[in-house]
Amino acid sequence: MSEVKLNLKKMSRQKSPNNSSSRTNEFNGFRTLYLINLKRLVRNKAVIAMAIISLLVTLTMTSIVSSTMNSPDGASSIGLIIVSVQFICEIFFFIVFMIILSSELIKKQLLEGIQNIEIRSGMSYKKSFLLRWYVFMTFTMALALANSLLKIALSTNIVFQFNSLSLVIISTCIFFFFIGFVWTPVVFLITIICSIAWSIMLNVFITMLLVFSGMISSMGTLFEYQKTENNTLVARTNLKLEIGNSFYKTVKDDQTSEIKALFIDEDDEGNSILQKQLNNNLIVAGMEGNLKSTSIYFDYSFRNPYYNAALWGGAFNIKGNPKDGAQSNEYNPIIDTSIYYLLNDLFETVEKGMKSDNNKPPLSLPGYMGGFMDEYGSDSKFHDISPLLNWLAKQEQTKKYKTLLKWVDGFYSKYKFIIPSNKNLRTEEPFIFISDFRNSNYLLQEDQNKEIYKVYKRYPEMLIINNIITESWISSMVSKAELTYRGNSWNSTFKDPKEAYENYQEWTNGSILKNNLNIFQHFSTIHSQLFGSNTIKDMLFKDSLFGYTGITTGYKNLIDLASVDAREMENNSPLKPIFESVKLEKNNGFLVPIAFLIYLLIGTGSMYLIYLLWSRKSKI
Repeated sequence: MSEVKLNLKKMSRQKSPNNSSSRTNEFNGFRTLYLINLKRLVRNKAVIAMAIISLLVTLTMTSIVSSTMNSPDGASSIGLIIVSVQFICEIFFFIVFMIILSSELIKKQLLEGIQNIEIRSGMSYKKSFLLRWYVFMTFTMALALANSLLKIALSTNIVFQFNSLSLVIISTCIFFFFIGFVWTPVVFLITIICSIAWSIMLNVFITMLLVFSGMISSMGTLFEYQKTENNTLVARTNLKLEIGNSFYKTVKDDQTSEIKALFIDEDDEGNSILQKQLNNNLIVAGMEGNLKSTSIYFDYSFRNPYYNAALWGGAFNIKGNPKDGAQSNEYNPIIDTSIYYLLNDLFETVEKGMKSDNNKPPLSLPGYMGGFMDEYGSDSKFHDISPLLNWLAKQEQTKKYKTLLKWVDGFYSKYKFIIPSNKNLRTEEPFIFISDFRNSNYLLQEDQNKEIYKVYKRYPEMLIINNIITESWISSMVSKAELTYRGNSWNSTFKDPKEAYENYQEWTNGSILKNNLNIFQHFSTIHSQLFGSNTIKDMLFKDSLFGYTGITTGYKNLIDLASVDAREMENNSPLKPIFESVKLEKNNGFLVPIAFLIYLLIGTGSMYLIYLLWSRKSKI
């Protein structure tokens, strides 16, 4: 208020006293009417009752959501379905509050002649309209703020985990402010052109169409099971490609010899170094060495538990002893490979620190096998791997891996909640990560592994770090299209990778186009998917019956992957980084933040048209 008075004093030096006095009176009059309207609505029983109902609905729905979204499995199976139901209930009662406000501020005052009195007393139509809009937005945004704070207070266990689910909760909070602004022109329009009774009924009807539109649009997926399953197949492929590509781009220019060796797999004779090493290790164990280099991509026909633990369970240095405890047959599945040397540096540094007296690695959750390590994604407590990664980045032996360790930290923060609930070893669907920690933990307790088990038991996050590096490296070196899909028969099969990727591309383009054109689903999508990576959200909402969006992002040139598919490689062909020859082009798809901004602009422009209509009605 002091700033306003200061401005008025400055103006009085430049303009006549009469002019200054007139402007001051206008301002004071506008302020007085604003406060009068505020007080009148604060005492209005219908307005207060509807605000309380809105808050109670938010309280109830948020309590249910926060109790079902603690774990990855709970979130994917029921939590995100409840979020869609939350959109229906919370936004319906919030908009009903807006409808009652508009009836009180616009219709009743127009019928009672209050606006005409304002105009006769010298207030312009523009200021009269702005007065009502200011009052309306004050109450609407105040209720939006109250609802948002209530949501955050009841969901602190989710919001402050700073993962993909916390972004969903924050998105639902922002949506109150968004809908309060964007839906105002619709509410005002109907209130102005209809009688009080008809305006309320029509507004409520249109509101019901809005809140149920997303559900109705998604319900069609119930009758298109083949399409949803195939969309999930592509979404899994997209996420796996995103991880592999990110890993390769991050470390490909790293000059550390151990990291450079990860991407060099050709010996002097043009054969695969990795294939030779893997098979030599099998021969040591008394088994037939017939693995290809591409066998590091999970092979369903190769059922060696020690190889599984080393490549897909984080226990790279596990020892196998398959022949009745005979020491001569003790072997390590991936010893002497490039990935082994790198991970062994990290392991030895932690082991040395654990045995030291003054430089021990920081502890997180010793002996705990839940969170990211949980088999079914049903555990809500996650290891904190950042302290150990930061410690490793400062040690003399491992500081050379600083770039890689930083990437692992970012990976874990971004994907730790989505991967546990999407582990899949079924042959008819591609996997993102295997992360079979249960098998590793069991085998590590055998006698030949008791020394390394001491380290992994005290620092289980080492298994997580090893697993992230190993499977991300595999994803950057081997690509394999899933040939089985949902077709006319339960398990149809593509004839080759090229046909598979052609269909992946067709499904991707079709789903993205549908998401862009399907305006009936835009608001429900903005409600819960405003923030975060589209690739993650496609996986997060893949089972949401009321908020299903299919594929919202992808790549334009998936067909290029057919040329580097594992099936096209000869038996002893060396591995090469797939993203060295294949440059994936991102298809941005349906961008929720862009849709958010477009609707805000539409809402802003629409308010001017509503003002023109209101001023015309007021003159009649």
